[in-house]
Amino acid sequence: QPSFLYDWNNTAAGMENTDACNAAAAQPGQPNGSGVPPVTGLTFKWTPPTCAPPAWPVTLSGIGFQGAMVSWPNNGSSGYDYFVSTENDINGPEVTSGSVTDPEAYLEGLDAATTYYVFVRSQCDGTPGTWGQGTEFVTHGGGVLACPDTPEEVTYCTRQYSTVYWHYMSEDGFSPVKIEFLGGFVGNLTGESLQIWNGGAPTGPPDWTAPSGDLAGQVFTASSGQLFIQAMNDIGSCESQPWYLPFQWRVGCKNCSEPLVQLAMGEVDCEAQEYFLTANVFSLGTAAEVVLQNDLGVGSTTATATGELVLGPFQTGDAVTITAVHPDNMLCNVVYAPLENEPCAITDCGPTWYEECTTEDEVETWLFEGEGQPVSVRFLPATLGWDADVLVHPSGEEAANPITLAGATNNEVVTSETGANRLLVQLVASIYPEYDCSEGLSQPLEFVVACASECEQPAATFAYAECTQPSTYNVLVNVTDLGSTGSVVITNDAGAPSLTVTAIGTYEVGPFTSNTPVRVHVEGADAICSWSSSVLNYSCLQMGLAEVGALPLRVFPNPSDGRLRLVLPAEMTSGAQLQVLDLAGRNVAQRFVNGTGEMALDLGELPNGLYTLLLRDGQHSATGKISIQH
Repeated sequence: QPSFLYDWNNTAAGMENTDACNAAAAQPGQPNGSGVPPVTGLTFKWTPPTCAPPAWPVTLSGIGFQGAMVSWPNNGSSGYDYFVSTENDINGPEVTSGSVTDPEAYLEGLDAATTYYVFVRSQCDGTPGTWGQGTEFVTHGGGVLACPDTPEEVTYCTRQYSTVYWHYMSEDGFSPVKIEFLGGFVGNLTGESLQIWNGGAPTGPPDWTAPSGDLAGQVFTASSGQLFIQAMNDIGSCESQPWYLPFQWRVGCKNCSEPLVQLAMGEVDCEAQEYFLTANVFSLGTAAEVVLQNDLGVGSTTATATGELVLGPFQTGDAVTITAVHPDNMLCNVVYAPLENEPCAITDCGPTWYEECTTEDEVETWLFEGEGQPVSVRFLPATLGWDADVLVHPSGEEAANPITLAGATNNEVVTSETGANRLLVQLVASIYPEYDCSEGLSQPLEFVVACASECEQPAATFAYAECTQPSTYNVLVNVTDLGSTGSVVITNDAGAPSLTVTAIGTYEVGPFTSNTPVRVHVEGADAICSWSSSVLNYSCLQMGLAEVGALPLRVFPNPSDGRLRLVLPAEMTSGAQLQVLDLAGRNVAQRFVNGTGEMALDLGELPNGLYTLLLRDGQHSATGKISIQH
């Protein structure tokens, strides 16, 4: 299918030195060992050209942002021709070309950060031979920086298995070169790095190595007037993984000195939900004036002399970063540490419910105060993401060792310290945009606040019951502790009947509509002394009734990067349909399985998460679970 693909007797004459015969991998209907071997006496032959090109690949050295040296072994020819193009094709657009008698040439007139291909052929007694293959090379990024001038801004999306260079130098040859990173991501695995040398070449150990994670705010100044950058990506890359944010920086000639400003917290108006900063300008640097900018969209303030200024107003609860900028050279700036007002206390004995959807680089702070008595908070179960934390300070003041709920919450109750009557809650959320809870890979933080009481929490576990019909399901609530009340009420937020119970045990509640989220609550004395389920969601339409009596579907490796193998149950025949369901029961992928035994499967297009595999052949069904982690 077709058979000649696996028949060595049906090869064709190659026309290029890139042509090849490759043994094909085993395929359905063409398993290993089924190919037709060459018959006895069949000859495979290659005839070299009469005027052969130099050995491939040629050697590139001295690569800069405008030129490069190319050389090759001397094969005894009387001369050589070279041709440079932006395409890997001898008929591609010409960038530069020439003829030489020595086996080397300097390539000029190139552009920075550009991919080129160089081709070389031999001259044999004045007759040109065939062109060799193209050798790929990339010129360095960078260039000469005017002093002063607008800094150059660069955005570069890294490629996997690549090493890229940039070389910058100041126009006058001695002014420092400064680079400021506006964004970008460096992984923490071997083979991933961004390094900078204070000079024109990567000589010796680097002078600066980028930390892993987000590069925004990182700064380096090369005092020599030259700066050399090397970026290696042998594992992950911006091109292949969405969380590898592209490198973004601005770089320029820094022939100026920075201003000197001291910032302090000013007036806080809790009634208006506003606060101000005080800026004490000690020096304007080499500028006639200094612009004080902020990252909250409030209008900037210009200082034309030393002295004190008031900045704001800013919204309470929002941290603000102030940057003092030289108006003629933005690289002569100082970025100050973020400042935020002490949170305005929320006085409320509740119960009051709060919900916050995590967003990129978010820090949210709440200060709760009881009405002359201790205050408590209970966190509902939620998966916040691997890089989101909840910090709780029972003293009401930001302390060195808070209670930390890392990545997830599960009915934890925290009460303010005796005599404090204040509780500080902080949400430090994702730095990666794909982990915003709006993207579905994490959940919003939900909690309830109320004045504390002396009651004790009940406790329970939750599980799905079998579907009652193709459109509804029930939930099994295993009450393991009644708390201090002696009885609890099992309620829900989906409108199903509530249930009062007076003994520990397992109770069935519902029905709930298939594929609709619901929380089930075991209510004790009050909202704090209660217990809640995570957000439950079950799809009977896709998997509920079909899974009853289903055969096991073995999957390995597990977890997987999306490439996996299935071991099909012996009872199943060929011609089965495979559905891939996410945690919400949605069908996110499907495949047609035509075979038995073991088969390969590629689900690399799916994001990280837990998935259910459901296989049906008309008579049987099989299910399995797979965790995809890229």
